[in-house]
Amino acid sequence: MKKRRYVYYHCSGARGKCPEPYVRQETLEEAYSAMLRRISIDEGIVTWISTALRESHGDQKRFRDEGITKLKGDHLRLQKRLDVMYEDRLDGRIDVALFERKSAEYRQEQARILAEIEGFGATAADFDLRVENRKTGAGVRQTGDRPISKIVFWSAGITVCPEAYVDLRIEPGKETSWRITYQFYQATGE
Repeated sequence: MKKRRYVYYHCSGARGKCPEPYVRQETLEEAYSAMLRRISIDEGIVTWISTALRESHGDQKRFRDEGITKLKGDHLRLQKRLDVMYEDRLDGRIDVALFERKSAEYRQEQARILAEIEGFGATAADFDLRVENRKTGAGVRQTGDRPISKIVFWSAGITVCPEAYVDLRIEPGKETSWRITYQFYQATGE
């Protein structure tokens, strides 16, 4: 004999004691399904909603793509400056101090641009991810002691998870370590 699991729902009592009895999940599902089957949306409205959603997504993607193109152009411009400055240094047109100062400045700006494109930078300081349920205030903070190399975001049902990856280069026979810390918390109202 196979055991079945039954799920029952009842009033939360948020507005006082409720005289309504418990209701089985299947009964609620059928009632909601019946209500949803009665909803009829005109084909013209469905087409309009679909078109509006596609256009909105297209606008957002175009905006993001234009921003990425500009950032890549800025990064390339800085790289060209570094290349010319290197040639000037080799030819003796600029001194070592100026070359070091300006190249550090340009590389820092390039790192900032790449972080803006990728969403995270090349230092462990950017390994600080938070996922928070704004309704309940429950949250988790994930930090690490290595720079993020990529982030994969997945979800299933009511679960969401950013999965951060780090690059490790380990010589044969050698050891290394890294730390990822998960802090679970209850957010306070703002």
